[in-house]
Amino acid sequence: MFGGITDLPQLRSFEQALEHYESIKPIRGSNNLRPICATTNGRRKKHMQIIKRDNATVVCRLYDTDVLTFHKGITWESDLIEFNSGGFISNTTHSFASSILYPYVGFWTKKGSTEIATGYSPNRQTYHVGPNQTFKMRRIGEPHQRPEYTAINPPKNFEYYLKRKEYNAHRKPLKEFQEHCIRMTKLADPKEKQSGRMKVWETFGNSPNERGWFHRTLYNDLTVKGTDMWGDLVPVMLERARSTRMQYENGHYNYVHFFDKQKISESISEMVKYAFADELFEERETTKRTFNGNEKYIWDKYRGGRE
Repeated sequence: MFGGITDLPQLRSFEQALEHYESIKPIRGSNNLRPICATTNGRRKKHMQIIKRDNATVVCRLYDTDVLTFHKGITWESDLIEFNSGGFISNTTHSFASSILYPYVGFWTKKGSTEIATGYSPNRQTYHVGPNQTFKMRRIGEPHQRPEYTAINPPKNFEYYLKRKEYNAHRKPLKEFQEHCIRMTKLADPKEKQSGRMKVWETFGNSPNERGWFHRTLYNDLTVKGTDMWGDLVPVMLERARSTRMQYENGHYNYVHFFDKQKISESISEMVKYAFADELFEERETTKRTFNGNEKYIWDKYRGGRE
């Protein structure tokens, strides 16, 4: 139904989740493993399970993540449904949750966060949840009416904003290097690859901490060692700026190779932001996410989320 995820049941409450769990025959020889998909084809999908934790908790599990947890309340109105991506902000995770709660709650990926929509127009509500944040909701209205869910203490929205004064102070010492790179674009050939270190720049590090160390090293090379390092780093900047575009000339479209000077400026700015991320960004609570993208510089902190 969603992104190739099929055969999932549509569950509305703890009672339905428990009833579905009890209807599933465990896989023979397993430790009570019950695929959540009840169809013949679905029983092969052992990475999607339904688990009874205790008499008041039923879990819909994808791989190693309890994506949806149904908690039993004193009454059906006090039942609670909890969503957690487990840090996996992916279409697969969101399709899994959306399929089970379809069509009353939807989950989507939006720029490193989970976007969740509940309710109906014109009262539809949208929330954004960080990688390790949980989202709790409760069904409201009368039992015989179509299900409608409302968020319970939804997570607050936080974003990171650049401290312009501090940023400019770190950026200023690289102005001369930037101008030199721009001058070199007039001498280099944009058709030719400029640096073999390009791959290192693009792929270094699995976290902002590692990328921060890498860019801080480059920054120190440029500000401490000075022009002695320019010979190594100018080609890297030119390679990042190397671009192509289609241009119509003499009745034909041709590829034109050129250096995009704006990309040189952006690359140097990115270096500064990664190198000094801890001091250049401040966290602010917002009423609505703007998705300014700054969380990528401090992803480990952002990924941690909040309860």
